[in-house]
Amino acid sequence: TPKSIAAGQQAYNRACRQCHGAKGLGDGPLAPKNQSPANLTDAEWIYGSSDGEIFAIIANGVGGDSEMKGHRSEMTATDMWNIVNYLRSIGPQPTK
Repeated sequence: TPKSIAAGQQAYNRACRQCHGAKGLGDGPLAPKNQSPANLTDAEWIYGSSDGEIFAIIANGVGGDSEMKGHRSEMTATDMWNIVNYLRSIGPQPTK
């Protein structure tokens, strides 16, 4: 819903914007240089592109040597789902 997307944008701005950038391009001011954050507006999402996979990455991080850490201790499940909805509004749509 538009309300969920707006709430997701607010949560994204608090938790994700510093690395992923204001427009989700992976160019935020705190983005690591050795491994750029994902561009969340393109169609190439190597860590999963279903809504559930995106939620899991927000909650748990990517793992391995990635600097993408999980946010489950910092936000509610509703916040994370709202971010998924916001990302869908700026990025690729799920495959049908």
